[in-house]
Amino acid sequence: MTVIFQITGYKNSGKTTVIEQLTSFGSNTGDIIAVIKHHPHEAPLNPLSENSDSERIFNSGASISTVISPKGAQLHTNGEIKLEQMIKWYESFSPDLILIEGYKQKNYPKAVILKEEKDKDLLKLCNIKLVLTWGPVPECDVPVIKIADLQNQMPAVYAAVTEEGKR
Repeated sequence: MTVIFQITGYKNSGKTTVIEQLTSFGSNTGDIIAVIKHHPHEAPLNPLSENSDSERIFNSGASISTVISPKGAQLHTNGEIKLEQMIKWYESFSPDLILIEGYKQKNYPKAVILKEEKDKDLLKLCNIKLVLTWGPVPECDVPVIKIADLQNQMPAVYAAVTEEGKR
């Protein structure tokens, strides 16, 4: 069964760094990790390669275009893919863990990252299973780990993420 777990926080709070650390730890234990990153900004994503055949084909009007090679694949779409669609597609690869960066309002088990005092409003989100903080430890009903201790606590954090995601 694939575990799904979110890492949420405001811009520049360290979400990508936490995802990198969880991904590195999990893959080093032999788990297959998949990551979905939310880009909520209106600005378009940067093209993967400006003058590639795949970019030219996509720009000619294709709604969906994929390049598949022995080393990987690149998917381009014209329009938003819903998170649930991407999760279903990812599940077809049978990962052990799907980490989702962002999508604060979704109801998957999640960790919130608190970088500043004003970020405490994130504690109102649903399904919080872990709090990661850059500063003082807030009072809450879930485990709290300081970001400075994250690397040392990674075995316990990873176990908590994968266990909570199974529930």
